[in-house]
Amino acid sequence: NYWTSSSSSVTSGYKRQIDYNTNFETRATGNLNDGYSVRCIQGEGQVLPVVTTTAISGITSVGASSGGNVTSDGGASVSAKGVCWSTTPGPIIGNGKETTDGTGTGTFTSTISGLTLGVTYYVRAYATNIVGTAYGDEISFTTAYTVGENFGGGIIFYIDGTGLHGLIAATSDNASTSDWGCPTTATGATETALGTGLANSITISNTCLAGAAYICITNPINGFGDWYLPSKDELYQLYLNKAIVGGFSETLYWSSTEMSTTNASRQDFITGLQLSHSKSMTSRFRAIRSF
Repeated sequence: NYWTSSSSSVTSGYKRQIDYNTNFETRATGNLNDGYSVRCIQGEGQVLPVVTTTAISGITSVGASSGGNVTSDGGASVSAKGVCWSTTPGPIIGNGKETTDGTGTGTFTSTISGLTLGVTYYVRAYATNIVGTAYGDEISFTTAYTVGENFGGGIIFYIDGTGLHGLIAATSDNASTSDWGCPTTATGATETALGTGLANSITISNTCLAGAAYICITNPINGFGDWYLPSKDELYQLYLNKAIVGGFSETLYWSSTEMSTTNASRQDFITGLQLSHSKSMTSRFRAIRSF
């Protein structure tokens, strides 16, 4: 005789008589003080949840976004759901590398953070109920710098072919407007290419103790002191990604490229044209730095 969990009265409960060597079994009642065998079970009528993993998006040097969809709770309430990750296939929860994104069924979004640049990670969604934890399909991705990523005191707007270096723009213009500096003196800051804005700015600042380049060089932003006025080509890249970086006015911006003794290059942030204008004119300007 085995007790069931069902009572028949205040003083009695249902039991089940099972003969191990025959097909005979019957239900009867027994006094609650009687002693019968007990067999405990878990998850009666319940199974693991069903969950899928959302595709990876928003990859940066230190994180990404994912999530999942719990399409079935398995007949028991889902007490936790999220994603887990590791640097080897088959990530599981319990290693401190998982998110907790609510309970129950339905879709959820997960933010994966604290990652390392250039490392491949494996991600699975998970859902837990009383029966256990189920996992979704596995997805892998590799962290990388991304245009638009907040990094190094500003926003990345250019990444070179190696994927490891690029340019960062300050999140706002340095001042309302300024002249270029040295309106009638040639400084020799004539470089135009990507990667030459810093050298231009240093050259200008050695001669001009005022103006856009001098302001960029001498004013730290967000804890970094190596900002400078972009070269002509660097400024054009910034123009191309102006919507991603944000905060620009629809007007002209100074570059650090000197065109003649009296002129320097400005970028039109409306038309995209690059123009040679008098260094004594005032324009907006935005500092950048490299990494």
